[in-house]
Amino acid sequence: TFYANKIMTKFLTEDIYYFELKHRKVNMYTKTAVYIIEGTISSLEKMMIPFGFAVPHQSFIINLNAIEKLEKLNIHMNNGDIIPLSQKRSAHFRKKMQSYLRIRV
Repeated sequence: TFYANKIMTKFLTEDIYYFELKHRKVNMYTKTAVYIIEGTISSLEKMMIPFGFAVPHQSFIINLNAIEKLEKLNIHMNNGDIIPLSQKRSAHFRKKMQSYLRIRV
């Protein structure tokens, strides 16, 4: 449950592609729309990590289940968006993704 566009709304985690911090606002990209979410990216990170989300870059929290492919330092999402993978977080992110994929198989 999030405050999306100032209205409390319930979302299924599988419907969320990713969160992005942009211009001091957190945008949540879903299968149906983009919502502005109240809260900080760090509070969302703590809340979403247990649900299969990871942080590839300081401005993004992504749904590991919504990744189409990982190419060098680019993460291609199922919705066609490309998320940057920072070099600093690359090794940790790749380990997290491998662990997630092992659990899912």
